[in-house]
Amino acid sequence: MHNLGRKPSILHSNRLSFALTSRLSSFLATTNAKAICTPTQYPTTLHKFEKSPRTSSRPLSLQEDFDSTLPAEPPTDSYLIKEHEYPSIRALRTDADIGDGLWLCSHCRHENILRHYKGTFPFKHLRCHRCHHILCSHCHTSAILSPIPFGLIYARPPPLGRETRYCHVCPTCGLSHRAEQEGSTLDFYATKCAGCGLSSWGDWPRYHIGDHEPYRRDPDASFAELIDQRAEDAARLAFRWVVANKVDSRPASRMSNADVGSDTEEVDAGVEESDGKK
Repeated sequence: MHNLGRKPSILHSNRLSFALTSRLSSFLATTNAKAICTPTQYPTTLHKFEKSPRTSSRPLSLQEDFDSTLPAEPPTDSYLIKEHEYPSIRALRTDADIGDGLWLCSHCRHENILRHYKGTFPFKHLRCHRCHHILCSHCHTSAILSPIPFGLIYARPPPLGRETRYCHVCPTCGLSHRAEQEGSTLDFYATKCAGCGLSSWGDWPRYHIGDHEPYRRDPDASFAELIDQRAEDAARLAFRWVVANKVDSRPASRMSNADVGSDTEEVDAGVEESDGKK
């Protein structure tokens, strides 16, 4: 009597098989539905546009390099500002306003600020903001950018994680390109300009990226030094021209001209007197 009145157990074989079968069928149906919808919702192929390390023919890649203007030089330390003659005045000028260096255009003598960025194009376009003259060997620059001879192909490798501190400039558009370096060997060849498409075979002007601290410490003093260097180079060039053309640059003395004139008058007077006596 007790057995007939009891309810069947939950763990009955028929109930277990029915529960497992229904859940398994629903799981398989859900999985199949997701598998069918996956190719339409998520494409299997992802198109990645990668830029060539040596050249870039797409304007988009060049624009990306210009947009990623990450400064390569660290912020100015406080001790550099304290070394200035007037630290309070120097503290009012930010690194963005001062930049990393200065170059004086040899064509119009305009002052151009140099900013060193990370990436393939360390100084972007090195063109004068007034006359669009491209940086050349006759221009004067601060310590951040110094010209190097064409024969220099060996240099100390940069520290781990640092970029090469050598570059060359396209003579057509003025776009600066960071040099490639393998070990201690610098590579300035087989570079195609990303701005105008000109190829370099080692004939572009080369520069060393130097120290920015002297300029950051006192930009006005660095400007005065560049003015003095330009004056010295001009005087040296004038001296070479005088020597090459064998020109006497000394002005004639007024006293010597007066003496020569008086002597000539005395000789003429003597000649007239002798003629009168005859």
